[in-house]
Formats: sequence, C-alpha cells, structure tokens
Amino acid sequence: MNALLAAWLVSLSISSWQSVTRDHAAPVPGNLLGISALFAALGFIAEWNAPLAGITGWGLVIAQGISLAGKAQPTQAGGAAVTNQSGGTASGVAA
Repeated sequence: MNALLAAWLVSLSISSWQSVTRDHAAPVPGNLLGISALFAALGFIAEWNAPLAGITGWGLVIAQGISLAGKAQPTQAGGAAVTNQSGGTASGVAA
C-alpha cells in the first residue's frame, strides 16, 4: 500500500475517533473533506517527489495524534477548580 494512502486512512481514522469520543456523533463531512483535500494535494506533489509527500503525510498524522493526546487535561485531586488571575476558573466560567 502506498505510504500516502496509508497516512490518509490513519488520519481519517484519528479524526473519526476524535469526533466520536468528543462529540458522541459521526464526524462532520467538511472535516473529512478537508483532510481528503489536503491529502489529494499531497498526491499531486507525490507525482514529482513521492518520498517528500509520504513523509509530509505521516508528519501530519503524527501532529494530529499529538494534538489528540494533548486534549486530555489532568484533573486536580479533590475536583477543585483552578482560578486564574482574572478571577475566572480554568474552564472559563466565573466563580
């Protein structure tokens, strides 16, 4: 299987997983279309330089995975909200 095709499928899978776990719904078509358009553009680049397109595609997948892993925010012991200097809580709701 082509490296770019594999990266595209993994990227769609990560996006779908993120939508299902966060929104409890299927991903919006625009999100999947945007990912597909980006990888289609990389496919045109692959006509001239396939290794560059494959590495770029997998780099995007790694960045998407890191972004997904960074969304999980640790909670404090006791469930107390952290107050920032402006008087609001970390979630943005005023105390």
